Amino acid sequence: MVSVCTFKVNDSIFGVNVDNVKWIVDVEKVYDVEFMPEYIVGEIKQNGDIYFLVCLKKILKLGECGDIKNKSAIILSIKDKDFAILIDEIHKIEEIEHIKYNNDKIEVINLDEEVVEILKEDFFYSNVDVPTIKPTFQKQKDKLLQSVVETTQDEISLILFKLGKEIFAIDASIVQFVEVFEDAKKGVYIPKEEFIEGVYLVKNRLLHIVNLGKLLHVDKQLGENIFILKKENLHLGLSVGKILNIVNIQTEHINIARGEEILNRFFIYHNQIISIIDNKYLEKLIEEYGITSNNKDEVSRGTTEYEEFLIVRVDGDRFAIKMEYIKGIHEEQDVHITRSLEHKEGIEGIVAIDSRSYLLFDLEYLASEKGEIQKGERLILIIQTDLDGKLFDFALLIGNIDEIIQVPKDDVYIVLSQKDHFIKGTVDYHDEVFNIINTNWIVKQLQKNE
Repeated sequence: MVSVCTFKVNDSIFGVNVDNVKWIVDVEKVYDVEFMPEYIVGEIKQNGDIYFLVCLKKILKLGECGDIKNKSAIILSIKDKDFAILIDEIHKIEEIEHIKYNNDKIEVINLDEEVVEILKEDFFYSNVDVPTIKPTFQKQKDKLLQSVVETTQDEISLILFKLGKEIFAIDASIVQFVEVFEDAKKGVYIPKEEFIEGVYLVKNRLLHIVNLGKLLHVDKQLGENIFILKKENLHLGLSVGKILNIVNIQTEHINIARGEEILNRFFIYHNQIISIIDNKYLEKLIEEYGITSNNKDEVSRGTTEYEEFLIVRVDGDRFAIKMEYIKGIHEEQDVHITRSLEHKEGIEGIVAIDSRSYLLFDLEYLASEKGEIQKGERLILIIQTDLDGKLFDFALLIGNIDEIIQVPKDDVYIVLSQKDHFIKGTVDYHDEVFNIINTNWIVKQLQKNE
């Protein structure tokens, strides 16, 4: 039997597999979002996380989503996408025999003499091109490390993670920190061993990064996370994929894999064989490739880290830009601008400042409908951003500056998507949500139109 959550949209009844439902919530407050597909009508918050709100009516071609407030939303987790769908009302939870796993994205069934259209995972995956907003990994790693509960002598605490399409486990006691890989900065050292990716700076600590996927011959790509391992005063980084869970396993349920050096134990979890990375092998790696840590700014598990953002106003809306990207602020009237005749997709022209020239991107042109620019004094920001390991400088034309804010990294959320979007993520500050401008997206627009 399969449980389905049925709901109404207009006069029709639809359903989704309960396994894909994270939350059912009443929509109370919706935050605006810019430059997203037209079926995204805003963002909502639930349990400290932020989700894009999708107008299901528009996708199903049943009309527009008018009054959003006081309606219900279902927060779904579909493969690698988490988002909310706006509905009129919840109908009920029903049990059906099964859902057909064929190529149809919608399955029509008769349920208690009512026609119900079951929207399958593939329906959402192919029709909803929406990135997932997730909190910065500071919050995730804190939750992860805090969940390592005390174990008895008969238990072992294991972190489950993905490499390629496979799932592996590592003893949680050997992992000192967990960091997100995009925060690591690579040095120029070229390693001899293929599985050593090089020396990286991670949280003011120099580390060799071991590509565990290469070492195990399951995936050549670097993972999205780093396990930082420690033995005495030596540290080593381990590149892994998505972290799935942390579990306590009875030692009697752990089996020996004879003849294996790296993966010498395994256990059964949800009907799947999970191999465990051997502690002694990891200790040998640390001894051979670990780097002595002289870092005086060791990050403890309870330390709160902050980020600074400049809040700017663009066509009446407020956006956030990371302060570390801003290299200068100038008034428009004080600089010389060579205007572009075509004004392609927000490219205003070239601005000359202090004997240097920068391509000038006009945020107000992009934000305003039909390119109508609001009049008044405006400012120019000089931005420097890193794109694929290269630094790019450009100028950004904005309305004005509202304030500079400092927020805990726990309150900064990033967009997870294979595609670049104008919005990099959001900042949750004093019950306001500011969308973060993706400076790399702007650089790519400039490169396309050079």
